[in-house]
Amino acid sequence: MASISGIAIPGLGIGNNLDVSSMIQQLVQVENGPVQQLLARQQTQRTQMAAIDAVAGRFSAVQTAASALAKATAWSVFSATSSNPAAVVASAGSNALTGSISFTVDHLAAAGAVRSANTVASTSTTIATGPMLLAKGGSALGIATLGSDSGLTAGAHTVTVTQASAAAVRNSGADDVPLAATTTVTAGVNDALQVVVDGQARTLTLAAGTYTRTALAAALQSAAGGTVAASVDGSGALVLATSREGSHASIQVTGGSALTDLGLATDVTAVTGVDGVVTVDGVATTVTDATPGAVVALGANGGTITATLSGGLRAGSITATQVAIGDGSLSGVVNAINAANAGVSATAVKVGDSTYRLQLASTTTGSASDVNVDAHAFVGLGNLVVLTEPADAQVTVGSGAGAFQVTSHSNSITELVPGLSLTLLAPTSTAVNVTVERDADHLADMVQTLATAANDALQMIRLQTSYDASTKTAAPLLGNFTVRMQTDRLLRAITGSVSTSALGSAGLAGLATDKDGDVTFDRAKFLAAYRVDPAAVMKLFVQQGSATNGAVAFQRAGERDAGGTYQVAITQPATQATATGTAANGVSGAETIDLLYAGAQASYSASAGESMSSIATGLTNALRAQSMALTVTVENGALAVRSDAFGSATTFQVRSSAVGPGQTGIVSIADTWQTFYGSDVHGTIDGRAAKGSGQFLTVDASDTVIPGFTVAVASAATGDLGTVTYTPGVAARLGFVAANATDGVTGAFTSAHVGLQSTIDDMAAQITRLQRHVTDYQATLQRQFATLDSVMGSMRARLNWLTQQLQITSANTSR
Repeated sequence: MASISGIAIPGLGIGNNLDVSSMIQQLVQVENGPVQQLLARQQTQRTQMAAIDAVAGRFSAVQTAASALAKATAWSVFSATSSNPAAVVASAGSNALTGSISFTVDHLAAAGAVRSANTVASTSTTIATGPMLLAKGGSALGIATLGSDSGLTAGAHTVTVTQASAAAVRNSGADDVPLAATTTVTAGVNDALQVVVDGQARTLTLAAGTYTRTALAAALQSAAGGTVAASVDGSGALVLATSREGSHASIQVTGGSALTDLGLATDVTAVTGVDGVVTVDGVATTVTDATPGAVVALGANGGTITATLSGGLRAGSITATQVAIGDGSLSGVVNAINAANAGVSATAVKVGDSTYRLQLASTTTGSASDVNVDAHAFVGLGNLVVLTEPADAQVTVGSGAGAFQVTSHSNSITELVPGLSLTLLAPTSTAVNVTVERDADHLADMVQTLATAANDALQMIRLQTSYDASTKTAAPLLGNFTVRMQTDRLLRAITGSVSTSALGSAGLAGLATDKDGDVTFDRAKFLAAYRVDPAAVMKLFVQQGSATNGAVAFQRAGERDAGGTYQVAITQPATQATATGTAANGVSGAETIDLLYAGAQASYSASAGESMSSIATGLTNALRAQSMALTVTVENGALAVRSDAFGSATTFQVRSSAVGPGQTGIVSIADTWQTFYGSDVHGTIDGRAAKGSGQFLTVDASDTVIPGFTVAVASAATGDLGTVTYTPGVAARLGFVAANATDGVTGAFTSAHVGLQSTIDDMAAQITRLQRHVTDYQATLQRQFATLDSVMGSMRARLNWLTQQLQITSANTSR
């Protein structure tokens, strides 16, 4: 069998004198010539497509490197160095400010920890018989310990002081006068002040002597024996405050020989303190007596929480977790507490043979990391003794008269200097100096990466468009118009001027091209230019824009956006989520208002007759305690709650316990959450469809001219808001060139790839048709030669017969 192009040709031999198979093979080979030509052309197209893809890959690298430098935020890079990295590690963020600061580390942050006073013989000893309530950070709210009854549901409960308590404060009245600069107190002459504190009449006797204002206040406070605090206000007048807080606290000046020298007048009625309000899972309890050691029963869903106060209540929130204690053994309790994720860890500490002690510690550090648990929850372990006092980390800035302290709940300090993060590792006896500088070396590395990527692209283009004269061999893309055009665009992006920079040319910052068309980067030149004018160097590379209307600001351009001037038209401004009540001087009845935003909740309980301004202040304090980005104001006599952020993604909920006439009117249905939404800006840029997100308006990504072009609109105005002019720097221009060359749909290289692939596919279809024709042609030849072979075989058989007959006849004739 012989074959052409993989097609088998059976052996034929007409009369055994002709090589028919060879004849068919030669005929088929001639017919197969166009197929071979198409296959060769198809391979050329594949080689060109691979070369286009290789160049496109290099342009993608240019796009990546350019994108890293094209926005101004990329240039906000800073480095921070510490003179004592063993004690302080420093790092700088994008919002850092250059400069230096010196400080000493006074002490590190510590987590609060307690231990049992007594011990047990083994970890299997029973130490608890019922569930226990665990919390941490209660001291910041004025809560020392928390206990619960068995009815409280298992799991987490939110304990929130929505209204802080306050002492009864006797400020200077209309008849009061400031204290003299110095006052002499004489025994039996002017040494007595008569007051009624918390309903009990007292005479406060001052020790004889001559006092300054502050010393006189201190002497009076000493005479009060801890029941009253005395101070001097800004006007020099005496201020008296009860140690107790809440409405049970009261103070009244009734007389005494020291009245005149103390600048006081007698009071007609007593001044009372302010009650605190504590909610547990939204159930509010008013605390009328907030004194150290006071025990308060707090209502909760399904049970009661018993709080022992450490002092006055302060706004804030903690999470208390009701923990089931398993079998009640020491090991069971330890495992149950650790599995509860209550912010408290438990450990069974072996302190001797058959001697174990329970230890509880906060999982976080800081002064608000005290452990809050009722010691009576444990059997046989006695009281809980403080093992480690919770403490904030503290540094002292400076050493002179103006030195000041900064504290942090953890050993990380992020607010000492904007953008500077400090990690404290050890206390120091000498000052640590931390310096923040612009990280010019990092930026130089990024520009070097861009230059390298551009050079790699140019070198790949040279490789794919070269011609070897010695072998007379052309590279796949020699003379390719698309590649030549993209090369020119890339080089112009680097060498073109930048009108928005004082330098005007990237070459003055070290990025240029040489006579051979290579991209060069002079690092020393870049660093020198950056030291002189960092803003000018940045403007050489980044996207920049300006607007004719102050309410509109350029934000960013898409990588496929060309520089230009674009009109901005607004049909709807962005709004904040807003809830507005009804105008009134105050509320006629008590009303509790709850606000829910971004997963945090704040509440304030207004008293009957309380003014709108007072309610707004109370809600503001509650929001601050929860770090909620909402603002409460009184507008035209009505209570208004407004989100700080704009847009439809911004929502908050409001619930009120009372509605109707005489209330805030902030919601329409009592005890029901009502949701309020913001709205997004709507409009067009350059007449093109744009989508709003809050105050940002962005051209749709499907746009073919300026996809992703974004402006910020701060005004509530609508209509024509002027124009925005976009000027791309070198990196932005390179990103534009690379993006438009490699875009997956409209990119020049993508179009070239698609065109070549289409040609390859068309050739493949032609090759298939031609191969089918060649196969059919070969089959026809085989049939024709087979028929001829059969006819010739028959004729040969007849010839053989006739020959035999003639031979017989000749023999007979001879005889």
